Amino acid sequence: MALGQKFQRGPIIAFQGINPRLGGVGWAQVYSAFITALYYNVIVGYALFYFVNSFADPMPWTKADHDCPSTGIMSPVTYFWSNFLGYTDKDNECQTFEASGESFVSGSVLVCTLVTWLLVFLSLFKGIRPLSVIVYPTFLIPAVMVVVFMIYGCTLDNAQEGFDMYLKGEDSDIPPEDALEKADIWINAVA
Repeated sequence: MALGQKFQRGPIIAFQGINPRLGGVGWAQVYSAFITALYYNVIVGYALFYFVNSFADPMPWTKADHDCPSTGIMSPVTYFWSNFLGYTDKDNECQTFEASGESFVSGSVLVCTLVTWLLVFLSLFKGIRPLSVIVYPTFLIPAVMVVVFMIYGCTLDNAQEGFDMYLKGEDSDIPPEDALEKADIWINAVA
């Protein structure tokens, strides 16, 4: 990023600015970013599909599933594999799936991925400058919400007991200051 700031260019020209032979490093960065964008936008398409379908009442993955006699209710995993990806239930066990046809392209996945790529295009086609207007609210709103939820969580009943239990453990008499020095507390916080 520092090279891009210095040369005011993309990665290829920035690395060529150091030494013309380093242009391949810039091409490798562009290629890896493109490959990452390919699979990441498919995952964002999955999230877009579930976001849109979460407004349905009742949600599609909570309806009764007549193809799954063991539970009678479609789980979100079953819904994902059968209805979203288009795989069929193998052996009628509602757990193992196989491809239902010759094509592995699901229409809903394709549409959601195309919408995601359209949103990426609309975000970037005028260049990077207009994005600075978008960055402020997309950074500030989540940061403000974290502070609001943290204050709200601290004002709930028994918040102090929960905080003490988190720091000390269930039946420990260690003061919170000493508990922060123990590795177990930090392992549990990260895990």
